[in-house]
Amino acid sequence: MGAPERADPSLIPAAVGLNHPVYVLKGSQLDYLANYQLINDNLTDFSHLSYVHVKSFGADDKWAQTRPNVEQLDRGIRVSRWIEGSPPIPRIGEAAKHSEVDIWASYDFLAPGVLLMVTGQYVKGTAQRLGGKPPPEDMRSLHSNFTSQAVTATTAYTSRYFFGWGPNRIDGDETVAGAMLDIAMSAFLEDKTIIEAQQRVINLDPDRPPMPVPSDRAVVLFQRIMRRLAEETTEPALS
Repeated sequence: MGAPERADPSLIPAAVGLNHPVYVLKGSQLDYLANYQLINDNLTDFSHLSYVHVKSFGADDKWAQTRPNVEQLDRGIRVSRWIEGSPPIPRIGEAAKHSEVDIWASYDFLAPGVLLMVTGQYVKGTAQRLGGKPPPEDMRSLHSNFTSQAVTATTAYTSRYFFGWGPNRIDGDETVAGAMLDIAMSAFLEDKTIIEAQQRVINLDPDRPPMPVPSDRAVVLFQRIMRRLAEETTEPALS
């Protein structure tokens, strides 16, 4: 995996395992017949929830209509937004008692493909009361959860996708975490279908460049970061 002397442990993203002290997490994995960068693209643009995850997550069109705040980090991006008046995702616990909630979703997506995301569901109207600012850490939510995900290439056209998801320990237990993982697996199988189809289309004309649109800002920023890091770490050719 490269020259050991060039490895810097401080650059490893702060992903967490299944023994997190605050969240009850359960995990799984999926193999894709697609280049890993297509999975990265999917994870840097959650507007696809409105089109791909209507059945699994129960997402509505607000995920596509609400533009996120995108910050560039040195080795990744930070994406955050309020989704106001949305169906609860997941529909579990106190959040399940409400037909609509305000969802605060914020995540870091870090090179080479690690997602760290905290989501909180709040009573409808919370986002407006906060003026669109992030909820204070001590503000009680209807349901909060955390997901840690990672993408790795296995070959040029195959990838492995690891994921864990679960509730805050005050909002759920192992049973709730298991139910959430089942929902996540259904959703990520939907992603898998779409992403593998993308790869098949790309294979028909590999030299045709993609055409990004303004809403692809997070995707484009992360792609640029990955290209920069690849150039910085490429070994010089032997003469």
